Amino acid sequence: MENIRANSITIGDILNDGRIYEVPQFQRSYSWEENQIKDFWNDLVNVYETKEKNYFIGSMVFTYSDSEKKVRVLDGQQRLATILLLLAALRDVLKNSKIEKKEDRIDEINRVIFFRDIVTIDRYPKLEMNREDKEFYKSVVIDGEIDKNKIIC
Repeated sequence: MENIRANSITIGDILNDGRIYEVPQFQRSYSWEENQIKDFWNDLVNVYETKEKNYFIGSMVFTYSDSEKKVRVLDGQQRLATILLLLAALRDVLKNSKIEKKEDRIDEINRVIFFRDIVTIDRYPKLEMNREDKEFYKSVVIDGEIDKNKIIC
């Protein structure tokens, strides 16, 4: 039997731990709809407005893949993907803003979203989605390319 542990960590810890998180092929595809996203957004706004120091995002379940550098997401992929989609949206809004040091801010967000190969400059997502979501996720989150004709609201 595998060693099972419960740890309390931040989303920042997860996204900055040097690992790649992968959604196994057997996991359902991204399925959050407008109501879930609005609830999540309203929670974040409430935490910001009340100046709360902590926000419980929910439990997530992970297991190591073939190596300790890759982690399978068994539960929590919807929340994790939504957080990265939100960060990508923030990054893309910053691109057209006049905010001070916007390039530095964009670089910092990108460091959270993907790894960059120092030699080839290729980008590797910190979250690998399943087959069904992989191309859309790469296009929108990693490459920042949004096809407005494919967005359903």
